[in-house]
Amino acid sequence: MSATQLLRLRVAVNERDMHEGKPTYSCLIEYLQSKGIAGATVCRSIEGFGASGILRDERAIDATSSLTLVIESIDEAGRLTPLLDDLHSMMCSGLITVEPVEIHAPLV
Repeated sequence: MSATQLLRLRVAVNERDMHEGKPTYSCLIEYLQSKGIAGATVCRSIEGFGASGILRDERAIDATSSLTLVIESIDEAGRLTPLLDDLHSMMCSGLITVEPVEIHAPLV
């Protein structure tokens, strides 16, 4: 296995958040792709709560609420870390986490 340090980037945003007239999650994905990141996936939550403590689930979503989307990507630390400030500037709310990972299957 390579000695390259790999990181997992997770960005949590509200599905209704917008950036420059487009959904924030879409802008983040397009930005990561434009920077040559190995890949990224958007996952929609089915249930959860955040700092507000309010439990939300997909069965009870109305016109005034929404769920969290999580964008996840794994790449070299030297490729992801320089992008963090730009990612943060595109978000009006949410959370960014970065953590080291070990890959136990070949990257394709």
